Amino acid sequence: MMRPLLCSVLGMLVAFPLAAKAPEFVKSAPVADRPTVVRDSSLGYVLLRADQPTPLHLMRIPTAEDQAVYDDLRAKALEKERKKYPGKMKSYESLLASYNVIKKNNRLAKEPVKPIEPTESNFVFTPFNLMAAASIGPMNRFAKGENGKSVYLQSLTPGAYRIYGFMSVLPGGVFGACLCMGSVKFTVKAGEITDLGNVTSSQLLVPATSSADVDPRLNDWPIHSADYRAVGKLPNYFGLGIGRIQPIPGVIGYDRDQVIDLAARPADPALGQPSGRN
Repeated sequence: MMRPLLCSVLGMLVAFPLAAKAPEFVKSAPVADRPTVVRDSSLGYVLLRADQPTPLHLMRIPTAEDQAVYDDLRAKALEKERKKYPGKMKSYESLLASYNVIKKNNRLAKEPVKPIEPTESNFVFTPFNLMAAASIGPMNRFAKGENGKSVYLQSLTPGAYRIYGFMSVLPGGVFGACLCMGSVKFTVKAGEITDLGNVTSSQLLVPATSSADVDPRLNDWPIHSADYRAVGKLPNYFGLGIGRIQPIPGVIGYDRDQVIDLAARPADPALGQPSGRN
């Protein structure tokens, strides 16, 4: 079910006066289902299979350069709001004087709200995660199979990404569920396809193997399986149902509400895999 973007998210976007001039941290587009596909060596690609039409929302993990650009944008926006503050206070004081006169005459009036001086700690600014994201599916399939089986191929700016949820972010709203309580990240390389594997009908992500079928149109493209690693919690920016990615052997598990990076733990000889309670 689609639901409107939360007011809190819209508020952050409104509070970001330089949004229209912000750099494009993520360039992304679906690859169309055509007889021949052309690879752009400057971009990376992700391949996703699914047992049914499935949305997937990715958020870029900032590089040092991304972070520096973002920090500069935030600093400039904060400075702009600081310059507005004296004018806002002057307007507030004028409204307050009028309010006091009205109140003194026993007339009903709404007291004006004193503006808060913007500081480094209280300034509300669009999070990087909302500025650097990409949605895949459930439409724009690269290939279609029987009973809803779907294949998606999407171009992306090279870099590291995390799966934020089985969800789509559209101009009018969002739908799906976020994986805010635990998920995985992977790397996208320029000129290559990162194979994300398959999403089952129960939303279990099954990593790709070297024996996975590949569309003949991609036979000449470099393809590698996603190098999944566990990542922790993120805010529920869109107010969706909260969840976490299901455990993946050797990649991610959980101990109560704690995310376990199984790839970083020593192997358990009895199990032949990294130790940890799923």
